[in-house]
Parts: sequence; C-alpha cells; structure tokens
Amino acid sequence: MDLNSIGKTLATTRYDMHVLGPTGEKLYATTDPDGKPTLTFEETDRPMIWTLVGVDSKEFRRGQSAVFSWSKKNAKNAKYNEARMKQHETVAACLVGWQNTIWNGEDLAFTLDNVMEVLEGYAPGFEQANEAIADRGNFFKGA
Repeated sequence: MDLNSIGKTLATTRYDMHVLGPTGEKLYATTDPDGKPTLTFEETDRPMIWTLVGVDSKEFRRGQSAVFSWSKKNAKNAKYNEARMKQHETVAACLVGWQNTIWNGEDLAFTLDNVMEVLEGYAPGFEQANEAIADRGNFFKGA
C-alpha cells in the first residue's frame, strides 16, 4: 500500500448507505395490504440503500466545480434557495444508484430528476448522504 493506491481507492470506491428515518431507524421497503410499496422500520429483505461516491471521486469534484463556477457568477445576487439547490446537485452527483427508494407510493426509478426530488423533499436523507460522502472512512476499508 502507498499513498497513490490509497488515493485511487478513495476516488473509486462506492459505499452502500442504509437510509435512515428521521430518528435514526433503518428504513426498509415492503408492501401495504393493498399491494402498494411502502416503507417500514421493521427489517425486511429490502433495505433502502443509496450507493454513494465520496469527496475524492471525480463525480464530487465535478459537482464542486459547478458550484464554484456558479458562486463566482452569482456571489452578489445569490438567493438562499439557489445556493441550497447547488448543494443538492453536488450530493445528487455523488448518489450513483439506489434500491428500494419509495416515494409517493411507488418504488422510484433511479433518474436525476427523481434523485433531486427525493433529496429536496426528504431532508434527513440529504443530510445523511452529505455526511456519508464527506466521511472518507466509508470509502476506505483499511481505515
């Protein structure tokens, strides 16, 4: 092992984050009595997983570069909601897949539009993903 190999590991490793409810319980997908997808805190064979890349990844760097460019152009006139949207876009760039993400009664397909809708609408998920992306220990098994 050397610093170069550690850097490459950090830049390319993916982390499967088990999404938590607002009070820290793990979320699982299930079906309600009518057969519609729903979430539960009771363990099932369908954990809600978001696959992330971290702060050393090319996806994160691209997202940060876009935020930096936007900030330079809009520093004087930036509105809070616009700046917050840029934060969501960086996290969305690092969310590279998901499983069992239930939204409005359906198991959502993984698309950029759906990712943005979920990150904007479920603040605990956004915050959990943001923290996981920043924690290099999630992307380095030798830690």
